[in-house]
This record gives sequence, structure tokens and C-alpha cells, in this order.
Amino acid sequence: MTDLGGWRTEAPVTEELKDICLQVKPDIEKEVQTNFHFYITKSFKLQVVGGINYLVKVHVGEDVCVHAMIFQDFHKNLTVTGVEYPKTLSEPLVPF
Repeated sequence: MTDLGGWRTEAPVTEELKDICLQVKPDIEKEVQTNFHFYITKSFKLQVVGGINYLVKVHVGEDVCVHAMIFQDFHKNLTVTGVEYPKTLSEPLVPF
């Protein structure tokens, strides 16, 4: 458990998080100006604020990942607020 506003420990993905990542895939692809044919969500951290910030690691091929920050408001609207790409599979999720 963490303090309100703190980042929780990195965890394996849930079905809900897989769905969230698929919904924002076009936004992530637009941000990095490429289309991902391979797109598997691997892990995530979350932060409860005025909604939920998700920091996710998505495997996009070979040893390449994208780290994406996704904000979900209380109405379940999703916004990609940041993307780091390329990253390796072994790089930890670090809030940015």
C-alpha cells in the first residue's frame, strides 16, 4: 500500500488494463509515428489522484517496449499524457 498520490508497486497486467491499452493504441502510435503489429501489455504501475494515472510497459517487438502514461478520469475517459520509446524489456517503469 502507498500513500494517496504515490505510485504503487509494478504489477502484472489485468484484463481491464489490457483493454485500456488497446483503446489508446492509436494515440500511442500517433505519438511515436509508427504502427505496432505486435502489442502486448506486460506490466504497470498506478497512481490514484483526481482519477488514475497508469504507467504501462507495452512490448512492441523483439526487445523493444514503449512506456506510456495514461490518465483515466472519473468518467472513464482516457488520455495518453506521455510516451517514452524505444525502451528495452528490462528497463523498469519509472514515472516521467
